[in-house]
Amino acid sequence: MVFHPRPRQYTHGEEHKNTQKVFKWVNPIHTYKGEPRKMKESKRVPIDFKKEISQKLQDQRSHSHTELDKKTFRASSVGYCPRHILLNKLGVKKHDAETLGRFQTGDFIHDWIQKEILPSYATKHEEQVSIELDNGAEIVGHYDCLDPVEGIVYDFKSRASWYRFNLPIERHLQQLEVYMRAANLKDPRGMMVYVSKSDLTVESYPDFFGESEERGDISEHNILLETSDERWSDIKDKVKRVKSSLHRKGFPTSTEDVNERFKPCGDCVGCKFEDSSKWDFSHVVSFVNSRGDQV
Repeated sequence: MVFHPRPRQYTHGEEHKNTQKVFKWVNPIHTYKGEPRKMKESKRVPIDFKKEISQKLQDQRSHSHTELDKKTFRASSVGYCPRHILLNKLGVKKHDAETLGRFQTGDFIHDWIQKEILPSYATKHEEQVSIELDNGAEIVGHYDCLDPVEGIVYDFKSRASWYRFNLPIERHLQQLEVYMRAANLKDPRGMMVYVSKSDLTVESYPDFFGESEERGDISEHNILLETSDERWSDIKDKVKRVKSSLHRKGFPTSTEDVNERFKPCGDCVGCKFEDSSKWDFSHVVSFVNSRGDQV
């Protein structure tokens, strides 16, 4: 029988032949004697993120689309009736933090698409375009995405859910109409792309790829939006009416003044969810007083 010597036990700090140290782990819970330490009351003040985010949204988005002149109109507003084209132009609608947060979330989705999806394609993004009408009015805006190779203009919209989501949505098509006409394409086409804020699922109009299981398959109804003379005529008529009102009567400085010019249409989404108690004309009044040339 052959006896083998028992391996030597190395202690903390002793060196092995290959200079490797051996350490013994000790659970600190077993060595601490006494009562658990209590947290001392702190006079430190944490960041108030609710306040900071709300204030940042107000600072960044307030009057972002305000145009205090008598000729400039935003493409994002031309789909409304003249009453709300005017209100949006003047920036009198005051949104709460929740509404501004929804707008900001939509911007985050736009940015993500541009950074993560579109670099694989030869597209242009967020470039300003404008169209001047024969009465001197100018419609300006920034298209979301332009594919100059295919001649397609895309407009992205984000949604909280698909509840009561019925296509087409005319005010969105009117906005896209402006972009298609202003994109300087020979034969422009367009597509609306809707993205869910909750899970990034997508619906488009027209639904070029159909409802097949393989979304890459082109359907038999593979159509894209074309420019519409009827839609364009409606846009021009509404913008001209608002511009004419501004030249004849100057800038409205109260709710009563707006009501006198344009009654609620009762049809567009602006009028359906209108809340005049949240309108603020103070910046318009200040502008008028500083200029002194209402009409």
